[in-house]
Amino acid sequence: MRDEQALLDGQLDRSELEQLLEEQETLALKREETAERIQQLQDQVYSSRQALREAEQSSSEYRQTVQSLKATMESQQALLDEQMGAGDNALQSWLADQGGLTDAPRLAAKLSIEDGWEFAVEQVIGRFTQGLTLPEFDQLATALESAPPKGFAVVSDRAVASETRGLAAR
Repeated sequence: MRDEQALLDGQLDRSELEQLLEEQETLALKREETAERIQQLQDQVYSSRQALREAEQSSSEYRQTVQSLKATMESQQALLDEQMGAGDNALQSWLADQGGLTDAPRLAAKLSIEDGWEFAVEQVIGRFTQGLTLPEFDQLATALESAPPKGFAVVSDRAVASETRGLAAR
């Protein structure tokens, strides 16, 4: 057995064995570093997926908010158009017959209301917000006799600009 061991020891290259053991240790260290790097990358992927889910959820919420605001705006626009007489064919026809008054500015468009006073002004003015504002009231004096039965107001631009007291100032 000693002879056989001596023969085997002679066949073994100790330097090659040591070199292979060193390579094994180096590879084991690289494997550990690579495993750590893989874990870091997996953590980053997980974090990125979480951030993406949150961003998609926020985006969905914003999209719903935008749709809701659009619907509200369309509803408000429809109400405003109704208040302005857009659906009143007789009124629109009469305004067109009076020299293109369909494009005349409405009182509501000329108003600049202080914050917090909107409701009060709307309650006082009411349906007259659809009233026309014209440079001269006299130009419609005779035409008003043939106006449609549904009432509306005609206001002079000077009257809108000149009032600075009370609710009119608001």
